[in-house]
Order: sequence, then structure tokens, then C-alpha cells
Amino acid sequence: MTKLTCSALFITLISLATCRIHYRTIDGIDNFETGMHDMKSNSPLNYQNEVSERSPMMYEYSTRPFLYEMSLKYKQPNMKLINVPMSEFQRLADLGVTMIWMMGVWEIGEYGKCRATDEDLRKSYGTHLPDYTFSDIIGSPYQVLDYRINPSIGTDEEVLLFKNKLNAIGIGLMLDFVPNHSAVDSSWVESNSSLYINVPRGTPKPYDPYSYLPNGVANGKDPFYSAWLDTAQWNYWNPATRKLQFEKLMKVASLSDGIRCDMSMLLLNDVIEKTWSAQLKSGGWSRPETEFWGDSIKKVKERYPKIKFLAEVYWNLERKLLSLGFDYVYDKSLYDELTTGDANKVRSHIASMDYDYLLHSANFVENHDEDRARSHFGSIEKSLAAVTVMFTIPGMRFNYHGQWEGKSSRLLVQLRRSVNEAVNQETVAFYEKLIKIIDHDVFHLGTWKMLSAGGSTEADRVLAWKWNFNNEKRLIVVSYSDQEGSGAVVLDDATPHEGSTDEVMFSELLSGVQYKRSTKEVTSKGLFVLLKPYQSQIFKYT
Repeated sequence: MTKLTCSALFITLISLATCRIHYRTIDGIDNFETGMHDMKSNSPLNYQNEVSERSPMMYEYSTRPFLYEMSLKYKQPNMKLINVPMSEFQRLADLGVTMIWMMGVWEIGEYGKCRATDEDLRKSYGTHLPDYTFSDIIGSPYQVLDYRINPSIGTDEEVLLFKNKLNAIGIGLMLDFVPNHSAVDSSWVESNSSLYINVPRGTPKPYDPYSYLPNGVANGKDPFYSAWLDTAQWNYWNPATRKLQFEKLMKVASLSDGIRCDMSMLLLNDVIEKTWSAQLKSGGWSRPETEFWGDSIKKVKERYPKIKFLAEVYWNLERKLLSLGFDYVYDKSLYDELTTGDANKVRSHIASMDYDYLLHSANFVENHDEDRARSHFGSIEKSLAAVTVMFTIPGMRFNYHGQWEGKSSRLLVQLRRSVNEAVNQETVAFYEKLIKIIDHDVFHLGTWKMLSAGGSTEADRVLAWKWNFNNEKRLIVVSYSDQEGSGAVVLDDATPHEGSTDEVMFSELLSGVQYKRSTKEVTSKGLFVLLKPYQSQIFKYT
């Protein structure tokens, strides 16, 4: 194979930042059945894994930018992960964080690093970081060369030591597995191209440069969008590829307590067949009888029983992946409904999910693939209402570094920094309260129940649910609207507080205000709430 150069493979390259947004958002495609009617399963969910820790708190760092931030903070150039003071993570442990995802720790290809030669990407950098320099460009971590720790981060041994240090303060370490594709300059592309999808036999050269490398290996892609030209597409219908990728997955497991699997649904046999049927048929490959994930997760958990798997997944294929052994799946649909600002759609989405499914969902208002919550939702108030919804229902509470400080500028995965902006004090104050409130056992071990508000023409704007555990009770109400919301919420488990025969004590935990209401009224007609636009209230009650 001819040596790959930036100029050879960078021909009219689509911005990776744009591609990653597009293939996750899937504008105009509500679920995968739009393109593949036979792939959505409506059968009851067969969970392979019980949730051992209910509604855990997970915190994501973009690792190389985080280390750059720490280098500046502690005046230690080129700081490695093992050298970051543990006080940085103890702070998170004290706030209830039980898993840290260090995103992007693996060695990446040289081609990805020279992406700065592309004019379109430089425009994208300039839009998101007007004062960027070439030193700020570090390349995307999602074109993995091999599963060795990136030298700028440390070594395998140092990351294992870091994991042990986190474990000592009650935090697990999550790392990435990028299963669909490798970097185009991976040694396997030249040494064993049969591990990859290849151009159909008989296709004349030169091959389409927007879909194939010069030796015929296909660029990575999903069924709906153009190929990602810095990647090479693994062939999961080749048993040798499955064996190799399982070994890589086991390597990731050996250094972590959790594995976040990038674009997990692309490995499903149905998706592979839809995307690559012509190439696979031409190559003589047959559909496997089993799924890679079902086989591999089972084997990994036999070796590492406590490890957790998180699937990045879209297109209504979440239940399929849970049935194959994943512990948690992205709930992008809830994120999308919250984006609309329609309380009725949000309510319907949550109500349509059974309790066990909610427990296995990963709920977020931002991550490295999405815009910052403050920008995405259009206002601080709406973003805080959205996170109150996400973090007070069952499921993994998924945070991203900078979220609690109210950052508004997105950090592109190819850059080591974002715009330097002042901390938003309103957001900080809200998160300080919310994170402490939901760290209580009632939000992890309790029983959750959806409620409804009534008795008002504004009641449809109000979202409501409650938690109960060992006589600890919490009521959450959110006016998810740009208008006031009001309504009465019936609490059939409310009882008189100590020293009273007919008064329920309510303590609103975000404001500290206390109320007393008639037990008879609260249990029959309901507690009447009046909320400002996008206001949330969390009540402790007797």
C-alpha cells in the first residue's frame, strides 16, 4: 500500500467536528426504523445485568485538555495523568461521583494529528476558539492507532496505578473502546487488510477516495452519512477481526472499572448488513450467528465481574444493546425531547419507559459530542431545569467537565482548550445545591414514581415525581416551560410531622424555605405548586 500522506487522504475532507455531530444527531431521523424497519425490537427487555449501584454519578474529562488545564494550574509543563494531585478527584468523590470517564487516552494516528492542514477544520477551530494556535491542535482521539496509552498521557502502568488511586477514594475509572474503526495509519491496514471491509471485487482503480483507501480498505462510516476519512472500517463478519477486537476489549478492561463503547450499535449484525452488504457479499463473508457484543461482554465479565459497560447508542437500539449485556445506554431521546422545551413530550417519554429501563439509562445535558448545555438549551434557566429532570429520575447521572461551572463554549475533540470564560456563578450555586441533594440515599436506593399535576390550566407545564426510602420522601416538580406552571400534586404517602396531628412539613431544599400543609388536603387534593418559567423545586416532606 502506498504510504498515506495528509494531502493524499485530506482531499475535500469533511470536518470531523461536523461529522461527529451529524452522525450522533441524525437530523430528521427519529429512530433507526426509518431506514431499517426490521431492526427495532418492541419485545420485553431481557436485561442481562442487574444494576448493582443505582443511579451512579459519572464525570467525564477530555483527558488531554484536562492535563493541559492541570499543567497551567500547577505550573508543571506536560503533566501526565499520574501526576495530577488526587485532591482534584477527592473533591468529586466528596460530592458523590463514583465513576470518572477519562475520554481519549489511547494512542492516535499521525494522520489525525496533521489534520490541521485542512482549511475547513481551521475555519471550525476559528469559530469555536478564535485565538487558537497550531499548538492547540492535538487531533481527534477517535481514530485509535492501538490500545496503548497515549505517551502525552502516560503509560499503561501509570494508568493502572491511577485507577488504583481512584479506587482507594471510592471512584472507578472508565476508559474508551472505539470498536467500529481504527486510524487509517494503523499497521493492520497494510499488514492484514482482510480484517477490514474492502471494496467489492472487480471495482476498477482508482477507488473512490471518499469511501476507500488506496489499497481498497473502506473508510469507517454509519449507514446515514459520508465516510470518516481518517478511519478504516473493521470487518466484524471476519472471525479473525472479532478475535482481535475482543483481545483489545480485554486490554481496556484490564486497565479500567468501566468501558464506554463508541457508536456501539454499528457493530450489530443488522446494521453491518444494511451498511456493508455489497462489500461483504463480494468478499464471501457470511453473517455470524451471534452478536459481537453478546459474546464479548459475557467473556469480559467472566474475567472482570464488576466491570460496567456504557453504550453510546441511538436510533432506538438501546434495548437491543441492553439485552446483549450493556449495563447502561445513552438516553439521547430524552435529551432531544428536553431540547424541544415541550413538557408534554418530556413527560410522555419518561412515562413510556419502564422503571428497570430507566435504571439502565445514562442521562446527560452535555458531553464532548454535544454543545454545552448553557448554549444548547438557549438559557441558563432552561439548562438547569433540564439537568434537574435528568438527575432526579432513575439512571446514571452523566456530567461533563465544565458543566458545573456553566461553560458555554464547546471544546472540540481536536483541540486542547476552549475559550477562556468566566465561571457562571448562578450555575455554580445551583449545582452545588443539586449535587448535594441527589447524593442522598433516597435518590439511589429509593423507590421512584411518576406523578401528575392537576387543578390548573397551567398544570401540563409541570413535571412531577417522587422518591421514597426508609421514610425519607422527596417530591420533585419542574415547570418545563418558558411560562409559569402551576398545579396540585397528590401525595398519598404524606403524613403529619412530629408534634402535629394534621400538618405535613415540606422543606424546599433548593431555597431552604419550609411550608406546612394539611395532611388531608395534600393526600386528597394535592400540594399546590406555583413555579416560574423553568423553575425547579425539590421538597423533603413527612
